Amino acid sequence: METMSTEQGWVISDAAAGWIAQHRDQGHHPRHNPDSENPERWDCDCGGVWRILTPRQITQKFAHLEQS
Repeated sequence: METMSTEQGWVISDAAAGWIAQHRDQGHHPRHNPDSENPERWDCDCGGVWRILTPRQITQKFAHLEQS
């Protein structure tokens, strides 16, 4: 089971914390930027985005694999 850590009052997954740490180590400035569809979203000044895909987004992402 994945553990959670907190940053500035937000609960974030280990995977997100790793992404954030990696970007900070590279001198970037990731920031928490939730939206209505992705409350776990983080953006970085380098253009990178961390987010958890919603079920609808997962369906769209893998629609090309659906067999007819």
